[in-house]
This record gives sequence, structure tokens and C-alpha cells, in this order.
Amino acid sequence: MPSIRVVNFSKHFGKVKAVDNVTFEVEDGEFVALLGPSGCGKTTTLLTLAGIYKPTSGEIYFGDQLVNDVPPKYRNVGMVFQNYASIHT
Repeated sequence: MPSIRVVNFSKHFGKVKAVDNVTFEVEDGEFVALLGPSGCGKTTTLLTLAGIYKPTSGEIYFGDQLVNDVPPKYRNVGMVFQNYASIHT
């Protein structure tokens, strides 16, 4: 059974399709990277997995639990961005 399962996931912002009909599985212990050009939906996908965004359509499962409506604080997901654009020293 996969730890994360994304089924027919789409996220739209108005008329902009940030992510369109994506399906994938990540098994427990598996290391996965999302690769693609700027604007292809990588960050939108991760923010949706974390619960910051809700899917426009599709389903996101952690194990057997549908988490589309589970708040971020109950998902046990962390994110670290590549660089801290807002921090200047």
C-alpha cells in the first residue's frame, strides 16, 4: 500500500491550470523528486500535499485516509524550500 496516493489531482487558480490531472504514488521509504521547468506545478503540488491549498479536483490519500479536507496541522508534513528569498543579511 502506498504512503501517498494522488489521483486525478488538479489545481486551478481562476482560469490558470497550475496542475492538471496528475496521478502518482509514493511508497513508504521511497525518495521522490519533482522535476520540471518554472511554473509547471511542482510547488503547487507540494503545497497541496501539505494542506496549504485544497485540490480543485481529485483525491489525495495518506495511507488509506482521504486528506483533501484535513487541515495542515494534522497532516504531519514539513517543507523546506531551496532558498530563503525573503531573508537578506
